[in-house]
Amino acid sequence: MEITKRTLVLFATLFVIGYIMFNLRKGAKTLFSDDNGEPGTMELESQGGALVYQTAKDEKRNKEVDPEIIGASQHKGRNNEGKEGKNIPKTDSVTKAKTTGDSTEIVQEMEAAMLNLPQEDPSLAKYIRERWINRPSGKPLNLTRPDRKHYSQVPIGQSGKVERVLQGRENGFFIECGAGTGEQLSNSLFFEKSRGWTGLLIEANPFLFEQVKSKQRNAYTMNACISPTKLSSRLKFDASGVYGGLQQNMDVEHLEWVKEHIKVEHIEVEVPCFPLYSVLRAINVDHVDYFSLDVEGPELEILQTIPFDRITFDVITVEYYVTGCNECSEQKKQRISEFMAATGQFEEPQDLRNLDLLFVRSGIA
Repeated sequence: MEITKRTLVLFATLFVIGYIMFNLRKGAKTLFSDDNGEPGTMELESQGGALVYQTAKDEKRNKEVDPEIIGASQHKGRNNEGKEGKNIPKTDSVTKAKTTGDSTEIVQEMEAAMLNLPQEDPSLAKYIRERWINRPSGKPLNLTRPDRKHYSQVPIGQSGKVERVLQGRENGFFIECGAGTGEQLSNSLFFEKSRGWTGLLIEANPFLFEQVKSKQRNAYTMNACISPTKLSSRLKFDASGVYGGLQQNMDVEHLEWVKEHIKVEHIEVEVPCFPLYSVLRAINVDHVDYFSLDVEGPELEILQTIPFDRITFDVITVEYYVTGCNECSEQKKQRISEFMAATGQFEEPQDLRNLDLLFVRSGIA
């Protein structure tokens, strides 16, 4: 009887060892515990590649951030029976994830795979859509000054000028690049409140973006910058309130003026930057009724990335004024005007109080 028990134990041990080795070769999902005793899941790629370890806390954190963490560069892994597993990197472009107890490392490595992608890359558009675009709130507006009609900068009044050009057009689509707080100085809020429009609010400053979200706008929102090139990137951003911008593209004169006259804390952050064309592909938009571009520096560079033969804009307002340098402003105004004229799509621009240029597509009136 004693021999029988030993034999059974031996066979059971051999079976367990064989089972583990078999699954390690083909790619298995095995439960473990981390150093703190938290149950977790270890996944191996079927070709013996990346090892990804997640505790139950990490998995919950992932779901709270985004159930499809990376989108284009990631798909749901499948176990040996073809059933869906958790999200693991599978494409060659994704840096192999290392063993980790913190899911943020996995996210960072996958996001690194989305850098330096050309604006035509469909995987970039999918990544932006699934990771960075927030849907309209679906709630009533939560404004500090709900009684106001227009919110644009006085005395320019961009929204009033655009309203007259478009002759009261309803149910349009706007893009406001440099959305600020989503209320103060907003060029798009009038059209949302009074004309039933929706659109896309883009604000790179993470502190201002929190205010954008609090306004409960009926528009898509994105906390990222628009790239000054045709590639995706991560760039340093000076988060100095509404005067902040991409450090590499801000005029020296503007920076000096802000430091001297605007007493705000200069906080440097790194922000994701995507070409505008990729962002529009992410939300399936190829016609924009009104595009407001005010980003404290790279307005011309952003315009130069746009394929105007694929995307149509009826009206565009572009800030050209360089704070503290009239000569710089005139030079920038000239360069923007020449570039837009070369597209062959717009009428002669209107100068709005020596601060913005207003471009109207030929033949829309």
